[in-house]
Amino acid sequence: MGVGDEELATRSLAVRPRSSPGWRRLAAGGVDYVVIAAYLALLTLVGALGRAAGLLPARITTPQGRILAQLAAIAVLTVPVTLWFAFWEAAPRGATPGKRLLGLRVSRLDGSGLSPPVSLLRSSLKVAVPWELAHTGVWNVLAWPGPDAPLNAVLFSLANGLLVLNVAMLFLGARRPPYDRLAGTVVQRGRDARDAPSSGGS
Repeated sequence: MGVGDEELATRSLAVRPRSSPGWRRLAAGGVDYVVIAAYLALLTLVGALGRAAGLLPARITTPQGRILAQLAAIAVLTVPVTLWFAFWEAAPRGATPGKRLLGLRVSRLDGSGLSPPVSLLRSSLKVAVPWELAHTGVWNVLAWPGPDAPLNAVLFSLANGLLVLNVAMLFLGARRPPYDRLAGTVVQRGRDARDAPSSGGS
Protein backbone atom coordinates (compact mmCIF):
# COMPACT_ATOMS: atom_id res chain seq x y z
CA MET A 1 0.00 0.00 0.00
CA GLY A 2 1.43 3.37 -1.04
CA VAL A 3 1.44 6.58 0.92
CA GLY A 4 -1.57 7.84 -0.99
CA ASP A 5 -3.52 4.66 -0.27
CA GLU A 6 -2.66 4.84 3.43
CA GLU A 7 -3.78 8.47 3.60
CA LEU A 8 -7.06 7.62 1.85
CA ALA A 9 -7.72 4.70 4.20
CA THR A 10 -6.99 6.82 7.27
CA ARG A 11 -9.28 9.55 6.02
CA SER A 12 -12.04 7.03 5.32
CA LEU A 13 -11.82 5.65 8.85
CA ALA A 14 -11.84 9.14 10.32
CA VAL A 15 -15.13 10.02 8.66
CA ARG A 16 -16.94 6.73 9.15
CA PRO A 17 -20.59 7.79 9.54
CA ARG A 18 -22.08 7.76 13.01
CA SER A 19 -25.78 6.99 12.87
CA SER A 20 -28.03 9.23 14.94
CA PRO A 21 -29.73 8.05 18.15
CA GLY A 22 -33.01 6.23 17.62
CA TRP A 23 -35.01 8.59 19.80
CA ARG A 24 -34.06 11.54 17.60
CA ARG A 25 -35.25 9.73 14.50
CA LEU A 26 -38.53 8.78 16.14
CA ALA A 27 -39.08 12.38 17.23
CA ALA A 28 -38.30 13.62 13.72
CA GLY A 29 -40.74 11.08 12.31
CA GLY A 30 -43.39 12.31 14.70
CA VAL A 31 -43.01 15.86 13.39
CA ASP A 32 -43.19 14.67 9.79
CA TYR A 33 -46.30 12.62 10.46
CA VAL A 34 -48.08 15.68 11.84
CA VAL A 35 -47.77 17.13 8.33
CA ILE A 36 -48.93 13.86 6.79
CA ALA A 37 -51.87 13.66 9.21
CA ALA A 38 -52.98 17.13 8.10
CA TYR A 39 -52.86 15.99 4.47
CA LEU A 40 -54.80 12.84 5.36
CA ALA A 41 -57.44 14.95 7.11
CA LEU A 42 -57.78 17.01 3.91
CA LEU A 43 -58.21 13.84 1.84
CA THR A 44 -60.84 12.60 4.30
CA LEU A 45 -62.76 15.86 3.98
CA VAL A 46 -62.60 15.78 0.17
CA GLY A 47 -63.75 12.15 0.18
CA ALA A 48 -66.70 12.94 2.47
CA LEU A 49 -67.75 15.86 0.29
CA GLY A 50 -67.39 13.72 -2.83
CA ARG A 51 -69.63 11.02 -1.41
CA ALA A 52 -72.18 13.59 -0.23
CA ALA A 53 -72.29 15.07 -3.72
CA GLY A 54 -72.65 11.66 -5.33
CA LEU A 55 -69.29 11.92 -7.08
CA LEU A 56 -67.79 9.00 -5.14
CA PRO A 57 -69.45 5.69 -4.26
CA ALA A 58 -70.68 5.34 -0.70
CA ARG A 59 -69.77 1.64 -0.65
CA ILE A 60 -67.38 -0.63 -2.53
CA THR A 61 -69.17 -3.87 -3.34
CA THR A 62 -67.38 -5.47 -6.28
CA PRO A 63 -63.85 -6.82 -6.81
CA GLN A 64 -63.31 -4.33 -9.63
CA GLY A 65 -64.45 -1.44 -7.45
CA ARG A 66 -62.17 -2.56 -4.64
CA ILE A 67 -59.15 -2.69 -6.96
CA LEU A 68 -59.94 0.74 -8.41
CA ALA A 69 -60.44 2.18 -4.91
CA GLN A 70 -57.04 0.96 -3.75
CA LEU A 71 -55.35 2.27 -6.90
CA ALA A 72 -56.97 5.65 -6.28
CA ALA A 73 -55.75 5.60 -2.66
CA ILE A 74 -52.23 4.80 -3.85
CA ALA A 75 -52.39 7.71 -6.30
CA VAL A 76 -53.61 10.31 -3.79
CA LEU A 77 -51.93 9.10 -0.59
CA THR A 78 -49.07 6.61 -0.87
CA VAL A 79 -47.40 8.13 -3.94
CA PRO A 80 -47.55 11.77 -2.73
CA VAL A 81 -46.26 10.87 0.75
CA THR A 82 -43.43 8.77 -0.70
CA LEU A 83 -42.47 11.58 -3.08
CA TRP A 84 -42.67 14.10 -0.23
CA PHE A 85 -40.05 12.21 1.76
CA ALA A 86 -37.92 11.61 -1.34
CA PHE A 87 -38.01 15.30 -2.32
CA TRP A 88 -36.86 16.60 1.06
CA GLU A 89 -34.14 13.98 1.52
CA ALA A 90 -32.72 14.52 -1.99
CA ALA A 91 -32.58 18.29 -1.38
CA PRO A 92 -29.19 19.87 -0.50
CA ARG A 93 -29.88 19.73 3.24
CA GLY A 94 -30.92 16.06 2.99
CA ALA A 95 -33.64 16.37 5.60
CA THR A 96 -37.40 16.47 6.00
CA PRO A 97 -38.88 19.22 8.21
CA GLY A 98 -38.80 16.84 11.17
CA LYS A 99 -35.17 15.92 10.61
CA ARG A 100 -34.22 19.59 10.23
CA LEU A 101 -35.89 20.37 13.53
CA LEU A 102 -34.00 17.54 15.25
CA GLY A 103 -30.69 18.37 13.56
CA LEU A 104 -30.52 15.25 11.38
CA ARG A 105 -29.50 14.61 7.79
CA VAL A 106 -29.75 11.60 5.44
CA SER A 107 -26.59 10.91 3.47
CA ARG A 108 -24.73 8.20 1.63
CA LEU A 109 -22.15 6.26 3.58
CA ASP A 110 -19.39 8.55 2.29
CA GLY A 111 -21.25 11.61 3.57
CA SER A 112 -22.46 12.78 0.16
CA GLY A 113 -26.06 13.76 -0.47
CA LEU A 114 -28.70 11.49 -1.91
CA SER A 115 -29.42 11.49 -5.62
CA PRO A 116 -33.16 11.55 -6.51
CA PRO A 117 -33.22 7.84 -7.50
CA VAL A 118 -31.54 6.77 -4.24
CA SER A 119 -33.84 8.99 -2.20
CA LEU A 120 -36.88 7.57 -4.01
CA LEU A 121 -35.67 4.02 -3.39
CA ARG A 122 -35.18 4.73 0.31
CA SER A 123 -38.59 6.36 0.68
CA SER A 124 -40.31 3.57 -1.26
CA LEU A 125 -38.80 0.91 0.98
CA LYS A 126 -39.57 2.93 4.11
CA VAL A 127 -43.08 4.13 3.25
CA ALA A 128 -44.70 2.60 0.17
CA VAL A 129 -43.90 -1.07 0.77
CA PRO A 130 -45.15 -1.41 4.38
CA TRP A 131 -48.07 0.95 3.78
CA GLU A 132 -49.37 -1.00 0.81
CA LEU A 133 -48.96 -4.33 2.54
CA ALA A 134 -51.19 -3.01 5.33
CA HIS A 135 -53.58 -1.17 2.98
CA THR A 136 -54.08 -4.28 0.87
CA GLY A 137 -55.06 -6.20 3.98
CA VAL A 138 -57.46 -3.44 5.05
CA TRP A 139 -59.11 -3.28 1.62
CA ASN A 140 -59.43 -7.06 1.64
CA VAL A 141 -61.27 -6.91 4.96
CA LEU A 142 -63.53 -3.98 4.06
CA ALA A 143 -64.46 -4.89 0.51
CA TRP A 144 -63.16 -8.04 -1.14
CA PRO A 145 -62.34 -10.93 -0.72
CA GLY A 146 -63.48 -10.42 2.89
CA PRO A 147 -62.15 -10.60 6.46
CA ASP A 148 -61.68 -14.38 6.43
CA ALA A 149 -59.25 -14.46 3.49
CA PRO A 150 -56.06 -16.30 4.61
CA LEU A 151 -53.92 -13.76 2.76
CA ASN A 152 -54.96 -11.05 5.23
CA ALA A 153 -53.00 -12.62 8.08
CA VAL A 154 -49.90 -12.79 5.89
CA LEU A 155 -50.21 -9.16 4.80
CA PHE A 156 -50.79 -7.81 8.31
CA SER A 157 -47.97 -9.94 9.71
CA LEU A 158 -45.54 -8.65 7.10
CA ALA A 159 -46.59 -5.02 7.58
CA ASN A 160 -46.42 -5.18 11.38
CA GLY A 161 -43.20 -7.18 11.26
CA LEU A 162 -41.55 -4.53 9.08
CA LEU A 163 -42.74 -1.79 11.43
CA VAL A 164 -41.35 -3.54 14.50
CA LEU A 165 -38.08 -4.38 12.72
CA ASN A 166 -37.58 -0.84 11.44
CA VAL A 167 -38.16 0.68 14.88
CA ALA A 168 -36.04 -1.90 16.71
CA MET A 169 -33.11 -1.41 14.33
CA LEU A 170 -33.02 2.29 15.24
CA PHE A 171 -31.68 1.23 18.64
CA LEU A 172 -29.52 -1.76 17.71
CA GLY A 173 -26.04 -2.09 16.23
CA ALA A 174 -25.33 0.46 13.52
CA ARG A 175 -28.90 1.82 13.93
CA ARG A 176 -29.62 1.37 10.23
CA PRO A 177 -33.02 -0.20 9.43
CA PRO A 178 -33.37 -2.40 6.32
CA TYR A 179 -34.36 0.53 4.10
CA ASP A 180 -31.13 2.35 5.01
CA ARG A 181 -29.04 -0.74 4.38
CA LEU A 182 -30.66 -1.53 1.04
CA ALA A 183 -30.39 2.09 -0.15
CA GLY A 184 -26.83 2.51 1.17
CA THR A 185 -27.78 5.45 3.37
CA VAL A 186 -27.33 6.60 6.94
CA VAL A 187 -29.06 9.22 9.11
CA GLN A 188 -26.55 11.36 10.99
CA ARG A 189 -26.48 14.44 13.11
CA GLY A 190 -26.18 17.37 10.74
CA ARG A 191 -22.71 18.28 12.02
CA ASP A 192 -21.42 14.72 11.53
CA ALA A 193 -22.66 14.67 7.94
CA ARG A 194 -21.05 18.02 7.15
CA ASP A 195 -17.73 16.80 8.55
CA ALA A 196 -17.66 13.95 6.02
CA PRO A 197 -16.07 14.67 2.64
CA SER A 198 -18.53 15.23 -0.18
CA SER A 199 -18.18 13.18 -3.34
CA GLY A 200 -21.05 14.60 -5.33
CA GLY A 201 -24.79 14.09 -5.25
CA SER A 202 -27.50 16.31 -3.93
